[in-house]
Amino acid sequence: MKRGTVIALVALVLVLIAFFATRKYDSDTVQPYVIKHVELGRIELTRPDNELVILEKLDSGWLMTAPVKAVVSEPIQKELDAVFATEIRTDDFRVSKAKLETYDLTDTTGTRVALFPKGATVPAVKFLVGREMRINERVRRSFIQTDRGKAYRAQRSLEFLRKPAESFRSKTILANDRREISNIKITTADGVVELVKPAEEWKMVSPEPGMRLEKEVVEGLVALLANLQASGFGDDKNPAQIGLDPPRATVVAQVGQAEIVLDLTHVGKDWYARKRGDSVIYTIGSATGNGLVPDLKSLRDRVPLVLDRPAIQTIEFMGAEKIIVTRNGESWTMLRPSKKEVKLEVFVPIVTTLAALRIARYEDVSLEEAGLDMPKERIILRSKGVKSELLFGSMREGRNDRYAKWASLPLIFIIPGNVAERLLPTTKDLIDI
Repeated sequence: MKRGTVIALVALVLVLIAFFATRKYDSDTVQPYVIKHVELGRIELTRPDNELVILEKLDSGWLMTAPVKAVVSEPIQKELDAVFATEIRTDDFRVSKAKLETYDLTDTTGTRVALFPKGATVPAVKFLVGREMRINERVRRSFIQTDRGKAYRAQRSLEFLRKPAESFRSKTILANDRREISNIKITTADGVVELVKPAEEWKMVSPEPGMRLEKEVVEGLVALLANLQASGFGDDKNPAQIGLDPPRATVVAQVGQAEIVLDLTHVGKDWYARKRGDSVIYTIGSATGNGLVPDLKSLRDRVPLVLDRPAIQTIEFMGAEKIIVTRNGESWTMLRPSKKEVKLEVFVPIVTTLAALRIARYEDVSLEEAGLDMPKERIILRSKGVKSELLFGSMREGRNDRYAKWASLPLIFIIPGNVAERLLPTTKDLIDI
């Protein structure tokens, strides 16, 4: 290295040493700050809107005592225990006064935090929590300001302390082991529906004992009773005005040896729930509310009639054309209008669908309203000594869906338009002409 270069480098080093040696720092803002660990008994959070959130540590966990009394959610409990299990250190990071507003470290943007040791009436530590900074995908840190006005960057995220009171509250209404749920009784203005699970399968006790149940709907109901989560809270609602005193609907479930009672109501599409013995009014989604009080139509198996597929011998399609097809061993033969073997790839799926026809839903309409008082299309299935007749009514207004019913049953239901079309083939669909 040339002598001139060496001299220049030495001079640069001396200049840098002189710069850092003579630069003045405010020691309180440069030296790391430590929020010392204390055995917490209470935390008070004052948000920018002056909402006061008080969290108290009990033997059973954290409890919110202000602005309302409520159990703290499990994720927040875990975060509180994790954050305050040890001291909180800050980075050796300068936050200038000009940046306080940028990092939400003002009384109008930050959240004031007071940490009270167990049994104490005076806080051991007070500080302001400001904005969070993402260091990378996994590391986040929050800016804080001490009660002496010095600002730092904490070596962990404290963002959850800035959340509104509602976010601290547990939204778990029910938490049960679904395997222990053995009886469900739903009471509404329409009457009482009672389900029991004596073994592996749920059965209806009332109002139609032995009615085959739609498994998906029943399992959905059980899942809600095992883990029911609220969407929010109805603290501002009057129970009598929204229909919780007395409740418009009640669900009683036997869970092991315990009985839980859930009161439900809805105002339009807004649903509310309250566990009997608890004063908290929860809001729940309309799908959740309807899932908790399914009506008889929803609970009924959406396969109204199950036929013995191998026993079906003849099928007659009575519509624009009259087509008769009969079983011939492993194949099917058309008897009318032409005596030919039908296309199995077309006909077998029709037979399979008819043997266990799954409908879209049941409808409370009259035969006249459904166009079933004088049906113009029907399918007749003949087995050994048994005749089953599927009647087709009118299309639903503005849709291709069809009203239909089995002649032997009083139930009127909806068949999707594409399914109905497939079940009423033409001669051309079944044979090569």
